[in-house]
Amino acid sequence: MRNYYRALAADAFLVVLFSVLGTLSHNGALTLVNLARVAWPFLAGLVLAHLVLRAWRVEPWRLWPHGVFIVAITVVTAMLLRTLTGAGTALPFVLVSFAVNALFLLGWRVIAGLVTRRKQADVGHSSTH
Repeated sequence: MRNYYRALAADAFLVVLFSVLGTLSHNGALTLVNLARVAWPFLAGLVLAHLVLRAWRVEPWRLWPHGVFIVAITVVTAMLLRTLTGAGTALPFVLVSFAVNALFLLGWRVIAGLVTRRKQADVGHSSTH
């Protein structure tokens, strides 16, 4: 259960980072209001993604298929919410949103998987000597 919350916290941090970087790249003022305006659809999508995976009883820190589903549900939900609220969903924005969120949300899972495998290999190697 604790790992589930760690995965959600890591994902939320990275979604907020995406929002900060996006705001700054468009010369937007980095205020709490601007950050909330940009981040909320993605955070809502992220929460939905984690709830879906929780109902599915899977491990949200795994890359495939769990991490991929988290990215897809997060970004699709964010784009739907942005459309419903009159915010922009130009194709370049959609593509950049998918790419950056995939890099962030899948990237930490790849790194965590490599670290875990290395630790397991080190434990296995040290127990044979």
